[in-house]
Amino acid sequence: MSQTQPRQSGLIVLFGATGDLASRKLYPAIYQLYHRHLLSKHFAVIGTARREWDDDYFRQVVADALKKAGIEVEEKRLKQFQDHFYYVANDATKEEHFTILKEKMQTLKEKFSIESRYLYYLSIAPNLFDVATKHLKSSGIMTMDGTHRVLLEKPFGHDRTSAKALNDTLAETFSNEDIYRIDHYIGKETVQNIWFLRRFNPMIEGIWNYHFIDHVQVTLSENLPVGSRGGYYDDNGALLDMFQNHILQVMSFVGMDLPQENTASDLHAKKVAFLRSLPTLSMEQVQENIVRGQYDQSKDGKRIAYRDEEQVDDDSLTETYVAGRLTSHAKRWQGVPFYFRTGKNLSAGKYTTVELIFKSDGDLSDNPSRLSFVITPELGARIVLNQKEFGTIKSQQVMPFWPDQDVLDSLYTPESYESIIYCALRGDKTIFSTIAEIEEQWRITDSIESAWEAMPAPDFPNYPALSTGPKAADDLLKRDGRQWIYEPQWETPNPKD
Repeated sequence: MSQTQPRQSGLIVLFGATGDLASRKLYPAIYQLYHRHLLSKHFAVIGTARREWDDDYFRQVVADALKKAGIEVEEKRLKQFQDHFYYVANDATKEEHFTILKEKMQTLKEKFSIESRYLYYLSIAPNLFDVATKHLKSSGIMTMDGTHRVLLEKPFGHDRTSAKALNDTLAETFSNEDIYRIDHYIGKETVQNIWFLRRFNPMIEGIWNYHFIDHVQVTLSENLPVGSRGGYYDDNGALLDMFQNHILQVMSFVGMDLPQENTASDLHAKKVAFLRSLPTLSMEQVQENIVRGQYDQSKDGKRIAYRDEEQVDDDSLTETYVAGRLTSHAKRWQGVPFYFRTGKNLSAGKYTTVELIFKSDGDLSDNPSRLSFVITPELGARIVLNQKEFGTIKSQQVMPFWPDQDVLDSLYTPESYESIIYCALRGDKTIFSTIAEIEEQWRITDSIESAWEAMPAPDFPNYPALSTGPKAADDLLKRDGRQWIYEPQWETPNPKD
């Protein structure tokens, strides 16, 4: 988002205002929009949750969140920002609480001269989505003149059937165009850059096909253990936590045909078309192309095994690592494998990359030419080329070409939740997921889950913490004559040195 983007007015109702996401991400994001003049003075935020807070306490929580995020705000400016925040205690299961909420919304709309634009952010447990949205309707809140939009955090159900049921429930209160489904990875500037780089560089789009690309690798590596998320994670695992949403969304930006029109609907249509080109996997295909793993204690004993984490079953079969090979039947990608991997407690550190490995006439399997998108950390696109090694006759050397570091450092990179909140207020659905995309993501994921349920129990744990993951993940590529790109060091060369 540039500084020239129009300022937005609106009333944000945040369900789950006492939660971790609100403190870590949402309050800092709203402040940055305010600081960057992307929010007009005609806005207000109503925080709501079960806790009996008052406005003053809530405002102090917001101030503490900004401080913890490293955002320094002059006292007068902070006070001006805090004055837009109000709190209403609310039990989402009680309709009478929504009547109180409605009265507060009407009061603040008048006080701040807010446009008739209402945004309901559901940062609450998915099992409360149904009752909360129904009470928004039954209390009369939805009859207030204006635009009413709802934002939902993942997960969107636990399989394709439940996702469709959830969507049907939301449709009883909101129209489809007013439902904004969040995958915060799409809000990342470096993910959006995948299709922008293709769109504005015809020479890149010209080689974006099976004639020039040998294969694609999508990596979401995490170096930390599950930690305090053991209870949640043991019910989901890496497949649902990372593959079903983040990996398939990122993959869809890589694999889609380039939209012909600069519209959200055309972009989503192209993404859905690519997702539909990916197969529903049979059990035999899962056995051959999908690897799952679970971390053991580290070799030095400093990291405990997954089964020893808090709130994790002693005999848990939940995967903390998943890798795989998918192939698309789209004409653009004939014979091009899409490899993916994600895992906890990995030695390579925390990073997310997309690697497009180019075909080569020579024996360059160890150092292939490639186009890289470094998503985490947000360093943008990089190209790695093979060229003549200076001082030799026939040897080659690898040379990476980065974006200009001074330019990168001079740019403000908004957090994904800044883009999410701003675009929702504006009514731009480009960076949100459609129900059609989510259903296709579940179709693929469900086929893997079903196969795992029918297969013998895995021999877990099968990789030590702080390693590169299960050996079977390396073998997955080796059998195709390929190998994973292991390159966790992202320091760009300083041309002044």
